[in-house]
Amino acid sequence: MISYKHWFSSKPAHSHKDGLSQAEREAIVDLLNFVTYVDHDISAAEEQLIDGLENQLDWDHDQSFDYYVDKSIAKAREATDEKDQAFFLEQLAQPWNPRRAGRRPSR
Repeated sequence: MISYKHWFSSKPAHSHKDGLSQAEREAIVDLLNFVTYVDHDISAAEEQLIDGLENQLDWDHDQSFDYYVDKSIAKAREATDEKDQAFFLEQLAQPWNPRRAGRRPSR
């Protein structure tokens, strides 16, 4: 299985083994779901990659990974269907750039 943990780094203040905050883990899942759904062609390998994240990320045990993935898929589908992809991607950047949080792009 491919591991993407080394792609993401975070502040050392996190007490999790993967060095990520829960918001950063959720953003990773959201981004991977988005790129999976944006081309409207979901492969088995893409599904396996996302499912494998549960074991690769130090996921918060207070939140079900499967529940979050389902919620994330709904957000990704909505973003691709409504063509609001730029706003969706900007929201994904929030855990790494909190100053821009919540600002909608001007149209």
